[in-house]
Amino acid sequence: GWLRLQAEFETDNHIFMPAFELLNHASFGKGLPNFVQPPGAFNMGYAYKLGDARIGGRLGFVLNSTQGFENARVSLADRLLFEFSVHWRLRLNE
Repeated sequence: GWLRLQAEFETDNHIFMPAFELLNHASFGKGLPNFVQPPGAFNMGYAYKLGDARIGGRLGFVLNSTQGFENARVSLADRLLFEFSVHWRLRLNE
């Protein structure tokens, strides 16, 4: 994607991250972004904090998958987004 709008809701050790993402056609193997009718995706993320580390993932679904290059359709497998992540915070001035 080329733009993600994400909110983070944090409790003690849990972080919930709903997001909306505008995708480019490279996501579908088609090249440049379509600025007139960009395909978009909604995704929901979750992370668990362990001290300075965060372990999480994101699961999403492409909403308007026919808005690719020249209205090219994408397969069902291309409509699903998944990400697994590990974050580590480095403390430099403590």
